[in-house]
Amino acid sequence: MKSAGNSGLTLKRRIQHNPFLRRYFNGWSATSYIVCALLLIPIITIVVGLFKGPGNSWPHLLSTVIPGYILNSTLLVLGTGGLTFCIGTTLAWFVSSYDFPGRRMFSWLLILPLAIPTYIMAYAYAGLVDYAGPLQSFGRSAFGAGNFFQIDIMNLPGAIFVMSLVLYPYVYLLAKASFSNQSASLIEASRILGKGQFATFWKIALPASRPAAIAGVTLVVLEVLNDYGAVYYFGVPTLTTGIFRAWFSLGEVNTAIYLAALLLLLVAVVLIFEKASRGQRRFSTEGKPVARVKLSGASKNIVTLLVGLVVGLALALPTFQIAIWVSQTYFKVLDVQFYLLAFNSVLLAFGASLTCCLIGVVILFAYRRQRNKTMAVVSQLASIGYAIPGAIIAIGVFVPMLSWDRSIRDLVRTTTESDIGLLLTGTLVALVFAYTVRFLAVAFNPIDAGFARIPESHDDAASSLGAKPSRLLMKISLPLLRGPLLAAILLVFVDVMKELPLTLILRPFNFHTLATKTFEYASDELVAHSANSSFIIIAIGILPVLMLDRLMDNRRLRAT
Repeated sequence: MKSAGNSGLTLKRRIQHNPFLRRYFNGWSATSYIVCALLLIPIITIVVGLFKGPGNSWPHLLSTVIPGYILNSTLLVLGTGGLTFCIGTTLAWFVSSYDFPGRRMFSWLLILPLAIPTYIMAYAYAGLVDYAGPLQSFGRSAFGAGNFFQIDIMNLPGAIFVMSLVLYPYVYLLAKASFSNQSASLIEASRILGKGQFATFWKIALPASRPAAIAGVTLVVLEVLNDYGAVYYFGVPTLTTGIFRAWFSLGEVNTAIYLAALLLLLVAVVLIFEKASRGQRRFSTEGKPVARVKLSGASKNIVTLLVGLVVGLALALPTFQIAIWVSQTYFKVLDVQFYLLAFNSVLLAFGASLTCCLIGVVILFAYRRQRNKTMAVVSQLASIGYAIPGAIIAIGVFVPMLSWDRSIRDLVRTTTESDIGLLLTGTLVALVFAYTVRFLAVAFNPIDAGFARIPESHDDAASSLGAKPSRLLMKISLPLLRGPLLAAILLVFVDVMKELPLTLILRPFNFHTLATKTFEYASDELVAHSANSSFIIIAIGILPVLMLDRLMDNRRLRAT
């Protein structure tokens, strides 16, 4: 009878001498397969849950509120997607094609709204247009009117307006990069043929940049479908709010799973549409970039006014409102409890960032070692979580972990007659795992780009000198990946700090972060008390936004 050590040695020799096993099965690839399987648990949970049937209230919900959930979610997607497309592409064309006063400053100011979470923007605008808000107060003092104006923003159009102000930078950034890299010969040919600026934009520049703009709109739509804080505060019932209602109010997890499946279906439709609209088109990057046209006269003033108006609506006004609230509640909120919230947020964000980077390095290094279709599929599946709303991932994590906890508890109770409780459910472990599923793709992109810049000759030279893959990774790859890893940690860190629906569902009992406390204050009509948390979230979010703008500018400089 062979010992365990001899069996392991025999298996290792079989792998080394079998070309198929050597190609598809080694320590790195096996780890990647296991990690990918774990990351797919939330989706598998939703699919399996559909076969168990919905909860008892499903027929009633289906005949009453679910059509409204679907309609509101669809209108939010169409309204926000359309408005961000118009705002983003127009601003991108102005900044990339014209010289006007303040263009360089506006170029980076226009992306800063991306640092403001949608729920914080919703609270700020609700405060701005409120009867006691600064706009109406100024109107009454300046004009002596009893009620200077009335704007009801707490509805579906208001939600579309607020989300568009936050999310248009997705379209703006990608469209600006595409416009900046378009060949000058196309634009000059249009001008030689007598086409005006608008005709050139509409007939030449916009169609050539459509893949970039549609990609930006797709990111906007995914964020809209993930949103919970803004739509809940504005009283707009969507599929996401329906999931929370089914889970927390009705106590029916199976009904929540069915609503999550509907939301997942809507996400799939969006991704399919994006791929179909993009087709085989590629970004136009060949040729000398377009030279900017210097504006003068009325056109200069109009463009400056329009760009400044967007900056004022999306950045200056909400920041002004939050600053007022901070000044009113500074000493009331900044206590030991507040610093504990900040510590909780930083702890979770840092843990999730390191986990995402570790998994990203392992999978991408395995793919670099074995460039086959299997590893390519693994790397794509592992990063699919970013396209899935946080509420769906939360359900997909909670249900299996609760089942595992119950099985472990029953086993321990049977063997030792002691109750160990729940080990995973409602813990930081479950929360960090869910963050990893959701934001792994955010870490993937910079790490993948970092690996692409490392010449494969480095790997070949190390291997020829007898270095094992682990030593190659530690001594060569990781030192060269310091920049991309730092960028990945920062991006994931900020996304976790802002994440609301996933944290609300999976957080431990009585455990708060800056995001959840901000939401709780707003739900209790203590919006001003949320300003300090909101300010910190926004301030931290500005860092990767500025980094992204600098990266875009560097790419443009290299293109020229």
